[in-house]
Amino acid sequence: MMLRSKFQALYETMCSTLIQLTFTLFFTPNPHNAKTVTYSNLTEVKAFLNPTNTQLYALLQQRARANERLYKAFHLTNTFVSSSRFIHSAFQKESTHLLRNSGSWEEWASLSDEVIQTSLPSKPSQPFTMAPFIQQITLKVVIVGLLRAVDDVDQLSDSSVNIQRVTELIPQLWACSKLPSFSADGETVERLAELNQHLREIFPDENKYPNPLDFVIPTWETFWRVVATCLAEVQNRPNLVQIMKDFVENPTSEQFVSTGTNDISVEFIVLETLRLHPPVQRITRVVEKPLPKYLTVLPEAIQSWMGHARQESATADIFCTLRTPDIFGDDAEVFSPSRFYCQPALMKIADLAFGHGPIQCVAAKWAKRAAALLAASLLNHLDSHTYSIVRGNKIGGRDGWEGWVVEMRRPE
Repeated sequence: MMLRSKFQALYETMCSTLIQLTFTLFFTPNPHNAKTVTYSNLTEVKAFLNPTNTQLYALLQQRARANERLYKAFHLTNTFVSSSRFIHSAFQKESTHLLRNSGSWEEWASLSDEVIQTSLPSKPSQPFTMAPFIQQITLKVVIVGLLRAVDDVDQLSDSSVNIQRVTELIPQLWACSKLPSFSADGETVERLAELNQHLREIFPDENKYPNPLDFVIPTWETFWRVVATCLAEVQNRPNLVQIMKDFVENPTSEQFVSTGTNDISVEFIVLETLRLHPPVQRITRVVEKPLPKYLTVLPEAIQSWMGHARQESATADIFCTLRTPDIFGDDAEVFSPSRFYCQPALMKIADLAFGHGPIQCVAAKWAKRAAALLAASLLNHLDSHTYSIVRGNKIGGRDGWEGWVVEMRRPE
């Protein structure tokens, strides 16, 4: 009897292996040939990001599958790479706590001004590149004002090398993770180890931040680009520069939404920046197609493997949606903040830059004002009697900022 049971177990194992091998050879889709559904129609994009009759767990799972590359590159453990509702709830709770304790807008404006003043070279002999400067400024502000890793800016005085390397290594690893041939090889492992070493020196409290990247990437990686693109769009438009500078002098809720005599508010400027330059241009989800009924008789391990093989990706093209002429008019490709004064309903559509549905960015409301204040503070210093901004050929994103430099003004 025992011998028969052993033979039966061996037989089932062999059958399972044979079935798995068969599907591997003949039925596993080639990822390079797999079809990816892309949505750009506004109604379809919203339905895709907030599908009816779909539980939170399924939405988290779809996002986590799409972000597997980020887990491999950064070893994140937060909600962006996990389907756990517990991890999602804990991350949301901690994020909300950080946002509520980020201080008043007057304090945020003061912090931004202090960080910029202490970071600017007093007498630069040569122009310095703008993008790395903004990257480092935004990281410092996030560390002190939002994540509260240190009590004040002075405590970062000995961390300039750490700050610089963090702002270099994250984009490098991010770019590598997007390559089709990406794998966590020796060089990637070394970069990540160096990145974590620099972060641990900035975030010494291991209890509060066991994995600093879990919060640094969601807060800084998109934030610096919103600040940079906002500054770039405004810098050569004197009327908008003045609106931003007025906001620094009076960083209140009323000033943020005030349209004054120009029919343009700071809120409109930031929304238009997000519309033309959404920090997340495409939102991808990976879904698992249900197995045909006749295959559900197979062992669970085989069903699980086959389900993984039948995964499909779908993408919401936010960049394309927010430039649709049918929604934003014939000037959809033009930076025009006044469009929101004429058509207030467009404001809600522009918020699509933060996602949509139950797992939309929790900091959407806060980020707009925080980015505006930091961009305005930068304009105060870099577009002044002392410094001037030299524009590049185009406005960049994670990269593409060649030609953008800051230089000292020559005495007249």
